[in-house]
Amino acid sequence: MKRLVLIITVIALLLTFAACGNNAPAATKDYITEEYVAEQPTQPATEPEDPEAILALRRDTVEQEMRRMSAVLWTPAELVTYHMANKSSGIEVANKEDPKHVITFVPGNIYQGIPYTHGGGSGYAWVSYATAQDENGVYTLSGLTTEVLSGSGSTSQFNYSRLGNDCADQLFWAWGQVASSISFFGTSSMTEGNGCLKVGYYVSAGKFTKENNTEAIVQNNGKDTMYAAYALLQKGDAIVNYTAGGAGHTVMIVECHPTYLADGTLDAENSYVTVLEQTGANEINQTKVFNEKLGKDVYLCEILDAKWSFEELFGKGYLPITCKELIDPAPRAEAQLTDGTKEPSMDNMFTGKISCNYRISDVTIRIMDENGNLLQKATCFSQQIEMLTFDLGRFKNPMEEKSMQGKIDLDKLNAGTYHCTYVARISTGEQIIFRDFTFSK
Repeated sequence: MKRLVLIITVIALLLTFAACGNNAPAATKDYITEEYVAEQPTQPATEPEDPEAILALRRDTVEQEMRRMSAVLWTPAELVTYHMANKSSGIEVANKEDPKHVITFVPGNIYQGIPYTHGGGSGYAWVSYATAQDENGVYTLSGLTTEVLSGSGSTSQFNYSRLGNDCADQLFWAWGQVASSISFFGTSSMTEGNGCLKVGYYVSAGKFTKENNTEAIVQNNGKDTMYAAYALLQKGDAIVNYTAGGAGHTVMIVECHPTYLADGTLDAENSYVTVLEQTGANEINQTKVFNEKLGKDVYLCEILDAKWSFEELFGKGYLPITCKELIDPAPRAEAQLTDGTKEPSMDNMFTGKISCNYRISDVTIRIMDENGNLLQKATCFSQQIEMLTFDLGRFKNPMEEKSMQGKIDLDKLNAGTYHCTYVARISTGEQIIFRDFTFSK
């Protein structure tokens, strides 16, 4: 009889605990553990006092970020295929109609550089997918999908790209380490009105068009003027071209080596610049090199430190440019992020826009229980067109789920009190908390 009473008591206690668990905010097994978070660069709040030292530091900084994006070593945890074209019709159609732009990344293969896409993603966004880094610096990236890489960076079918970038975006993210003065969107808008200042004394005006293309501008200015301008290029500057056919390209300068003949004239054939560039050709061609440190082939998304002669720059119609922060040692603008929602709550979690004077990479929402245990987390990456703004409504857009990390689902939260934070990461690497509130359900 005593044994029967004991069994009934134990069952009653278990039912009581189960009932209490139904009213608790969450069970321990539902907690999220952020086991690995890759270290990423963030710009210091202070700079040197000497003006020359300020500019030298900024030039080093933008070159280092461009190189980080171009040189990052990684391998995918899962097989992933994507369509490199700006407007994708899906992998199935692309395999038939545009096979050369269908790119596959294979687990176990090591790749160098961020893939060429039209997602406009930052280096921060790319490395945020890392779940580990080995002793040779190779990241393992988990969660890469066809959707997050393919097509344009919109929310239309087959075009959800948020990761990877093209030539103009990669340069923007690198300059964005120190620059809030830039606002260009693609190579056609890389002009003075959008923060791309001339290096040298050539004549150029207005947005580039098929008629007002850089090849024509270079020819109109002539060799002497353009060679003199190329000779002034410094680390961190850029060159840009936009053709009569509507194609464009830009690269960052690492070094500039002007050479002069005995009579003092510039030797354009032997004068050259060293550049870092983002281009899709290496992926298309499956370019690979043997890496002695790793003891195996590395597949190249980007080639480092290519040399281009001044003659090539002139022949292809490149204009030399820079940004204000690389020539003016005035203090950098402090990051200023504005949230259109003044009193955040559970009811307006997914409404409103934020804006910042530096480009926004991504926004992460975290929901914790009363003890600080992480229950839900989602990161939404900026659309290429947004640049300095971010629409929080995309967190609840069903089309956006294909390009997000994680998910926020309030319906899955039990009755209780919760703590919620919103963090925006910007081009300087700074992570800004712009909503921090408690809500009850």
